[in-house]
Amino acid sequence: NSDILNNSLPYTAISQYAATPGFLSNLSAYYSVINGHLITQTYQVGMINEWQKLNSDLHLTQPDGSVSAYKGDVGNALLWQRNKAYVNTSYSLKKDDWQASLSVPLFWQLIHYYQDAYALNSKNHRFFLNPSANIKFFINAEDYLLANYRYNNSMGNIAGVYRGLILTNYRSLYVNDAELQEQYSIVVE
Repeated sequence: NSDILNNSLPYTAISQYAATPGFLSNLSAYYSVINGHLITQTYQVGMINEWQKLNSDLHLTQPDGSVSAYKGDVGNALLWQRNKAYVNTSYSLKKDDWQASLSVPLFWQLIHYYQDAYALNSKNHRFFLNPSANIKFFINAEDYLLANYRYNNSMGNIAGVYRGLILTNYRSLYVNDAELQEQYSIVVE
């Protein structure tokens, strides 16, 4: 790919410096109430904080042995911060051959990322509700019937929003130009 990387001049090697240092903290409190052997209630509150920085640069080794930076990209210096506060209530019921559970997590999330070289500065505030439920009926000691429902809503990560060039293998270059992605899934089994 000398036509893309080195103005159509041959080069002997390409090297990439890439690092993603990060810090993650998770603080939560959990409380459970058991009403006999029939119903169990659990309550959880917590906070998750995540900080990351994506740094990368490409360098080309010329046939004369000199090393030069790839000039088609200003590199990556993306800063990423995700803060999440959540409350989760769960209920479980067990009676004879039946078991049922319901979980209702509610969380607020702030994602802020910026990359000065590309004039990228974005903030995203969102509330999410990701409920799940299941019911199980035991036919005998080893066999049972199970029904599940899950709704999950999630946001992307640092790998989906950087704008600089990344060499993914010896023949492929990867550049993003997308906003933060949101995905949701519904599973019924």
